[in-house]
Amino acid sequence: MTDETKPDLAQPIIQSEHEELLSLLRSLKRRLDGPAWGDQMVASLLDSLREHLDTHFTYEESEDGFDHLARRAPWTSDRIDALVAEHRRLMASACDLASRARSGPRTVPVWQELQNGFERLHDDLVAHESKEHDLLQEVYTQDIGDKD
Repeated sequence: MTDETKPDLAQPIIQSEHEELLSLLRSLKRRLDGPAWGDQMVASLLDSLREHLDTHFTYEESEDGFDHLARRAPWTSDRIDALVAEHRRLMASACDLASRARSGPRTVPVWQELQNGFERLHDDLVAHESKEHDLLQEVYTQDIGDKD
């Protein structure tokens, strides 16, 4: 069975990962909308987000992720490279937020910086995941269309 005929068994795993990520983002948003430093779980959840993104991005950049996609659809290489570059920027933002929540001064301005930084990261992650979804849809739709 070649890459082109092998079923993509990773799709349910990727979908589950995306759902977990969205759930974590919703929880963080809800908690960050609360009173400044009123929720002691924010720092821990930001650490969890950082760890989740690291695992998620590592998988996407693996042999079974983007590498498989690039072999299946070589014309997507430039977009895959751009998505990988976004992974680096998104991870840096997540690490910065987690670090500030853990060790920054517990002041209202720092809380507001966390809120604003999280909103930017949230929006960037949603846009990033949408680009990945669109790319996957294009590749698998193209493959199906070519084989009919």
